[in-house]
Amino acid sequence: SDAQKEGIRDWDTVLVESDLGSVTVQARISHRPRAGVLFIPFHFAEAPVGRLTRQVVDPPSKQPGLKKVPVRIKVVQRREEG
Repeated sequence: SDAQKEGIRDWDTVLVESDLGSVTVQARISHRPRAGVLFIPFHFAEAPVGRLTRQVVDPPSKQPGLKKVPVRIKVVQRREEG
């Protein structure tokens, strides 16, 4: 529903921005994440998602703060219709 509201379709190129940086990725629409959730894998060099996150750790668990980052998303290039 979030993608539909933003006019994003599968394979559109989108810009994902946080207050710290941005990354351009190809969109894949899924119904698995709940509304308001965007998932981007961290292990692809083509999409350095670390640019979007803060370099802080949770004191009790020592886990990096990578899972909750407010972002904006917009289409920068539509997929080729074919």
